[in-house]
Amino acid sequence: GTGYATSKDGLKWERPELDIVKGTNRLLPVEGHGERDGTAIWLDHNAADPLQRFKMFLFERPQEKFGGMALTSPDGIHWTIQAKTSLIDGKPVGDSTTIFYNPFRKKWVYCIRTGMAGRGRSYRECDDFVAGATWEAKEVVPLAIADELDLPDPGVQAMKPKTPEEIQKMATLMKKTPEEIIKRIPSDYMDRPHLYNLDAVPYESIMLGIVGILVGPNSSPADALKMPKLIDLKLAYSRDGFSWDRPDHTPFLAATRKEGDWDRAYLHTATSICAIVEDRLYFYYGGWSGISPKRGTDLYSGGATGVAFLRRDGFVSLNAEEPVGSITTRPVTFKGKYLFTNINAPKGELRVEVLDENNAVIAPFSAENCVPFTGDKTRTKITWKDSADLSALSGKKVKFRFLLKNGELYAFWVSPDLSGASYGYVAAGGPGFVGPIDNVGGKRE
Repeated sequence: GTGYATSKDGLKWERPELDIVKGTNRLLPVEGHGERDGTAIWLDHNAADPLQRFKMFLFERPQEKFGGMALTSPDGIHWTIQAKTSLIDGKPVGDSTTIFYNPFRKKWVYCIRTGMAGRGRSYRECDDFVAGATWEAKEVVPLAIADELDLPDPGVQAMKPKTPEEIQKMATLMKKTPEEIIKRIPSDYMDRPHLYNLDAVPYESIMLGIVGILVGPNSSPADALKMPKLIDLKLAYSRDGFSWDRPDHTPFLAATRKEGDWDRAYLHTATSICAIVEDRLYFYYGGWSGISPKRGTDLYSGGATGVAFLRRDGFVSLNAEEPVGSITTRPVTFKGKYLFTNINAPKGELRVEVLDENNAVIAPFSAENCVPFTGDKTRTKITWKDSADLSALSGKKVKFRFLLKNGELYAFWVSPDLSGASYGYVAAGGPGFVGPIDNVGGKRE
């Protein structure tokens, strides 16, 4: 089932007894529900109907009786089933189907598990979460699959049965013939990895995505071998929520592949990916060890939840050593007064100058007039001598030139407030935020 827990710091969690099933923290009653598979929950700060402040997509088995369903709740505890999701070409909606809200298009998105290229994702966007939960096949379009840079895992490839004895052993375990085992080897041991999940959340000015890439072994041999499937989590981003870029295919969160580890394999990220806690991002994700006290060794044994930490905005940086590194932005326009940066340069310095479209320095915002910053801060205000702020340039096309020595530049933005509020999106939120947008900056500290 689906349970409820609370935390004041995001690390120590309590499971309160609820009024759904006496003596438990269960959110949904046993009666009328099946075995829970995938689920996705979203806090909708802008819900017009307060009874739909929380939204859930849930998949339960057996899928012929339950399948996918859309639910809403006023408090995240008491849920009402609003709609059963449609079939696609006569087939039930996939078990790992999830949801997200795209504020840049103002659309709810059903990110649907499909059988493209083994496993992939299709896309269904709608204005209304409940009304959009039912659809016709023509309203669903292909979204994403694993690509040629998602490579097979060497360890899984090494597990392939090769000798007649190994093939016969797998045939016995899987209750197949040796001929069937041989035919299944490329798909069972993932000669081509699959895209298992794609979750997304608005973060600052982009949609931040995490894709789960299944590298094997597939369900049947994993079940026979009593081990969890290997899924690594990789980063993606999008400007519109539909076209996704994956410039780095290195796993962001990788399964350890070590027997006995809680996150040995089968990693899944939380639907809304990360929360912001002071100067760090908290990434909650599930992992499986394949071992549990009750089930023993099994494909789905030993599920647990963990958290990983990253510097805020710490996905990528522009780095410089000595003497000085320089980067100039494209022409940008802004509304605001104060330039803030996320910078790590405890043994270096950062200066910034502002240019016009012809690359001429706009006085007094020169590098010489810039007060150099030395230190490590996720939010620091850049200042210039003889100027209180950048308000004279608000609404005009300008370029920023960053001059960095011995440091890492992670982000920059122009804020209307001395608090450094970015007025970008804050993913799953966090302590001190009162909505989906950072309009408080340092005030929450």
